[in-house]
Amino acid sequence: MVCLAVLVCLAGLGGPALAVDVELVPLEPPDLEHLEEAVAVQLRETQELLQSMVEQPNVGHQPLADAFGAAGRLYHAYDLTDPAAICYTNAERLAPNNFKWAYLGAVLDQAAGRLDEAVTGYLRTIELEARSLPAMVRLGDVYLSLLELEQARHWLERALKLDPTTAAARASLGQIALSEKQYQQAADHLEAVLEQVPAATRLHHPLGLAYRGLGDMDKARHHLGLRGAVGVRAPDPLIEELVELKVGERVFLLRGRVAFRAGQYLEAIDAFQAALEAAPDSIRARVNLASALAQAGRKEDAIRIFEQVLQLEPDNAAASFNLGILLAGSGDYQRAAKAYRTAVELRPGDSVAYLELARMEAQLSRWSTALAAAARVTELDPASESARLIAAQALIRMNRFAEALQRLEQGRAVMPEAGNLAAALSRLLASSPLVDLRDGPRALDLALRVFEAVKSPHHAETVAMAYAEVGRCEDAVQWQRQAFEAAEKAGDAAQAQSLGETLALFEQRPCRLPGDEGPR
Repeated sequence: MVCLAVLVCLAGLGGPALAVDVELVPLEPPDLEHLEEAVAVQLRETQELLQSMVEQPNVGHQPLADAFGAAGRLYHAYDLTDPAAICYTNAERLAPNNFKWAYLGAVLDQAAGRLDEAVTGYLRTIELEARSLPAMVRLGDVYLSLLELEQARHWLERALKLDPTTAAARASLGQIALSEKQYQQAADHLEAVLEQVPAATRLHHPLGLAYRGLGDMDKARHHLGLRGAVGVRAPDPLIEELVELKVGERVFLLRGRVAFRAGQYLEAIDAFQAALEAAPDSIRARVNLASALAQAGRKEDAIRIFEQVLQLEPDNAAASFNLGILLAGSGDYQRAAKAYRTAVELRPGDSVAYLELARMEAQLSRWSTALAAAARVTELDPASESARLIAAQALIRMNRFAEALQRLEQGRAVMPEAGNLAAALSRLLASSPLVDLRDGPRALDLALRVFEAVKSPHHAETVAMAYAEVGRCEDAVQWQRQAFEAAEKAGDAAQAQSLGETLALFEQRPCRLPGDEGPR
């Protein structure tokens, strides 16, 4: 590997004389073997260009500074930070009045935790470019990290004065106010930022803390519950330009994932398609593209891409699972069940995939296989309420009522606070086709507690069934009519019809629901 021997005459290493009187730092080009071919070619060409500049007789300061700056920006774009820092240092020494190299070097120092060096770099940037908004915001944030709050406030307020719409500066001022227990000021800053940039979900956490400090616990809980991972940054053209320098699959995947996390699914689709064009055999690009297509509502296209993935890589469990979700959402339960079955065969410890398989088998009324899948979920995740409910439903549909009752009782023992299990158990105790399995008083107690927690027509009907089982027919009629009217009001015609038919039964005497004698 050739060393870019910019110090050839200064270091006594031989080679052509340079028309520079500046002490520069030697640069050893990085190993490119681990990079994508397109990226390696791009970097190799840049290195060769820089080497040719070095070898030119009587090369001047400015052309050499430009060459080092270009190489540094490209290294920076690909996170090759050590050679990037050397290039920026050399570029700055060759062209000390160009603020770009001081700024980009400071960005690297800040990212590496060299905060004192970053302060020096940002101050030098502002000295050269007094209206450098990104440098002011970053300098304020560095001082905030150093807990030098007055200095941080000075530079952030200066940035805000330069451009009052700089949300990043206002967000950091909110953080300073919070650290100083100026809770109202912190809340005002952070509320203003979130109004301007609603996607900056990371700010909900400090805003929640500010409201907690103000004693407004409702707002505190609301914002703490909304906290996310997306922050806010000042516009930074020099850093944004770095992304445009990159080629190859990796950069497009990165762009797509950033857009996807921000909910910008059309932009994510474009980026993942570009990644696929850069690497036509890429499984990662296809999986990400299909996910973005699904989120954008293009489910048929997403299904097609996932099917392509499975043709290229049949043992891709994630693709099988995601394909199952899309097929289930489109009502194609047969193909969805097949996709989920492939997923669990590839990942037999995946309780989520087994649960979805159980749901599909139940949708297809394949009760024995639904029961088997639900039982596997319970083995892997004993706290899965959904799996226990599917197992009980399957047993009931197979007329195995005693076993269904036993499964529900077992679930209640494991999860005594599980409301859906309590509701299903209450319903079976009130209306089991095998009347000797019924327990009216217990069913009524459970049903009333469930309804108190969730007041729905379905749960009201369960209360009515329990009242009918204990012989309190007027109460049964009253509760069933309440359920019927609620369903009608909600516009659910099918549920209202079913509830009305049961109401007619409760209006008869005796009102107890019919059933058979003898356990099964």
